[in-house]
Amino acid sequence: MTDDSFGDEGSYVTGSGKNDVPPVRLEPGEIVPGTRYRIERWLGEGGVGVVYECRHVDIERRVALKVLKASVSPNTAKLFRDEAIAASKTSAPRRHGTDLQFGSPYVVEIFDFGEFPDGRLWFAMELLHGRSLSAHLKHEGKPIPMAPPRALGILRQLCKGLHTAHKAGFIHRDIKPANIMLTRRAGRDDFVKIVDFGVSAAATSEGNTGRSIMVGTPQYMAPEQTEGKPFDERLDVYAVGCVAYRMFTGRLPFVSPQLFRLMRMQREDPPLPPSEIEPDLPPAIERVILKCLEKVPENRYRDMADLEAALCEAQIEAKLVTPWDGLALPEVDPERRAKLLKGMPRRKDAGVAGARRWWPAVAALAIGAMTIGFTSFGREPPAATSSDAQVDELVGQARAAGSRAHWVYPAVDQPDGPTAYTKVLEIDELDSTEARVAAEELRQEFAEALSALGDRYWDREHGKAFAMDYYAQAQLFDPEVGRSKERAALTVGELALLRQQAASLSFDEAALRATEPLIALAEPDGETREEKLRQVIAEGTPRATSTEERLAGLLDAESATSPSKSAGRSRKSPSRESSSAPDEPVIEDDVEDEPAAPTTNKGSARSLAQQGVAALNKADRARAERLFNRALAEDSRNGTALFGMMRIQYDRGAYGKAAKYGRKAIAVSPNNASYRLKLGDAYYKNFQYDDARSQYKKAKSLGSKQAKDRLAKVDAKTRGG
Repeated sequence: MTDDSFGDEGSYVTGSGKNDVPPVRLEPGEIVPGTRYRIERWLGEGGVGVVYECRHVDIERRVALKVLKASVSPNTAKLFRDEAIAASKTSAPRRHGTDLQFGSPYVVEIFDFGEFPDGRLWFAMELLHGRSLSAHLKHEGKPIPMAPPRALGILRQLCKGLHTAHKAGFIHRDIKPANIMLTRRAGRDDFVKIVDFGVSAAATSEGNTGRSIMVGTPQYMAPEQTEGKPFDERLDVYAVGCVAYRMFTGRLPFVSPQLFRLMRMQREDPPLPPSEIEPDLPPAIERVILKCLEKVPENRYRDMADLEAALCEAQIEAKLVTPWDGLALPEVDPERRAKLLKGMPRRKDAGVAGARRWWPAVAALAIGAMTIGFTSFGREPPAATSSDAQVDELVGQARAAGSRAHWVYPAVDQPDGPTAYTKVLEIDELDSTEARVAAEELRQEFAEALSALGDRYWDREHGKAFAMDYYAQAQLFDPEVGRSKERAALTVGELALLRQQAASLSFDEAALRATEPLIALAEPDGETREEKLRQVIAEGTPRATSTEERLAGLLDAESATSPSKSAGRSRKSPSRESSSAPDEPVIEDDVEDEPAAPTTNKGSARSLAQQGVAALNKADRARAERLFNRALAEDSRNGTALFGMMRIQYDRGAYGKAAKYGRKAIAVSPNNASYRLKLGDAYYKNFQYDDARSQYKKAKSLGSKQAKDRLAKVDAKTRGG
C-alpha cells in the first residue's frame, strides 16, 4: 500500500482479486435475470457496486438495485454480502400479524437479495429521494457549517439508527456524510437514512479484529481502526464525532493529503476545539463532540444511546429548539431519562407539563427563532406541514401524559382526560408513514418505562403486586418488551378487557383511585416518591387491607433507603436486624485495605453489610438493598456493601450502575479478586471489552480460577474466535 494522496472522502478498502466469469449484461428496459425487477435507468456506482433504478413488474414498486462489480476481490464480495445482511437486520420495522420486526426507520430498507449465475451478488433496497449529508454541507462546491438546531435533529436520528444496528450485532465502520442520506418523509425534511453497510462488521461474532482487511474512510477512522486493533461500538461513536465536527464547523477535525500522516493524526493529534472555528458554538455541544473524539475508546460515550442523551443534555443547556424534538428519548437509565423528559422542549406544546418555555408556543415562531445567534451556520430549517405538526402535537401530548404517570389510566378528577395510550391510538388513526413511525417509537418507549418500573418493584418486599400492574400496562403498548409478558399474569380475556377500557376510558372511579399508588411509586426522585406515598396513605381512600399494608411497607422501605434518615437512625441505636447464620456463605471484606475514615461508623456498617449479604444469599434482594444502603450511610467505603450493591444492580441488568459500584469497591479493596471479576462482568455486559479484559487479567493475577474462562470469552468476542 502506497502513501497516496487522500484529500477526498473516498472509501478505502485493501485487498485484490479478479472475477474471471463473464458478467450478466444489465441493460435499461431488460428484466434483471432471476428477478421480477425491470431496469429503468442507471443511477451511479461506487467502489464495489453499480446502482440501478428498477421497477417490480407485478407490484410496480420502484427500488434501487445494487449489483456487485465483476472485478472485486473475494473479501470485498463478503463485505457486499454483509451489507445486505446487516441492512436487512436493521432496516425499517414492519408488522407481520401482531409481531413487530426488530429494526429502525433510520436505516435503508432491504427488500430482496440474490446471486447471478456469474457469481455476482445483488440486493434490492429502498429507493431514496434526497441528497446525502455531504451534499448539504457544501455550497457551490465549498464546505459550509450547518445550523445547530438542524444538526442536532439529524445527529439524534443518526444515533438511533446506529443504536439499532449495534443491538442487531453490526458496527457500521464507515459512517461519514456521504453515507447519511437526508430524505423527505410525510412532508418533513431531513429524515435520516443510513446507507452503505458494505464494510460493517458483526459485533457479536466475526470480523471485528480490524486486522484481516482494513476498511473505512480515513478522515472518519477511529484510532483503533487505523491500527487494526480490536474494536466495538465506540468506533462508530468516534466517526459520529467527526461527522458532528464537520456539521458544526464546516471542516474535518483532521486533514492531510498523505494517507499515513492522516491516520497518525487520528491516533496522536488532539483536535482543534470547534469553538476556535465557530466562536458562537454552544460550549455544551463542543464538549459532546470532543468526548466523541477521545483517542481511548473507554473515554468516549458508552454507546449511541449514551451519545444521544448527551446531545439532548447539550440542547437543554444551550436552550435550543429543533425540528425533531418529538423524537423518542434514548434508551438510558430511568433517572437520566426523567431529567431529559422534563428538560427537552416540545414543538407546539409549550403548555404541556415538563416543557421548557424558552420559546413562543407557536411553532412557526419557535422554528423561526432557531437561528438567533447562529446566522453564520446556515439557513433555518423549513417549517413543518400541518400533518407533520399534528403528529408532533400528539407525540408531545402522549409524552406529557406519560410524564404524569397517566400511561393507561387517566386522572381521578378527569376520567375522560388524556392518557399516553389514547394519544398513541390517535396517532395510529392518522395513517401516515410519519404517524406509524412515531406510534411505534412511543409504544416501545412507554413499554420500556413501564417494564422498568415493574422491575424496580418486583423483587421488593410488598412491591410485587404493584409491579404486576406496571407490567400489565406495558403489555398494552408492546407485549415483547422486558419481562412484562411473563410477569403481568393476565389472561387473554383480561388483557382484551384492559385494552378495551383503556381505549374507551371506561374506568370507574374506584378503579382510578386504586391506581393512585402507581402514580406515586412512578416518581423517579426518592424523596418526592416518599412524600407522595405519605399523601396517598393520608388521603384515607378506602382500599383493601392488604393494599394498605403493602403501601405502608413500601413507605418504610423508602424511608430506610434514604441515606440521611437511615444514617440518623443508625447512629441513635444499634441495628436490631439479626446477623447471618454461621453456615451461610458470606462475602469477605478486605478490611486491611480500607483507609481510615474518622467520620464513619465502621463497626455498625460492617454488621449491616454482613446482614445484607445473608439476605442476598437467600435471594431477598429488597431487604439486602435496604441493608446495604444503610451500611453505606454509616460508611460509604464499606467494600462488602459496595460489592453487594454491584451484584444487585448487575442482576437487574443495570450494568452501568453495577460498574459504578464496582469501581468504588475496587478503590476500597484493590486486591479482592471477586470484586475484579464481577466488575469485569459488568463491563463485558456493557460492551466495554477492553475494560473487562483488564479486570479479568487483574483477577487472574490475584489467584482467581474463574478469570481464565472469562478472558477466553472476552477474547473470542473481540477477536472473532
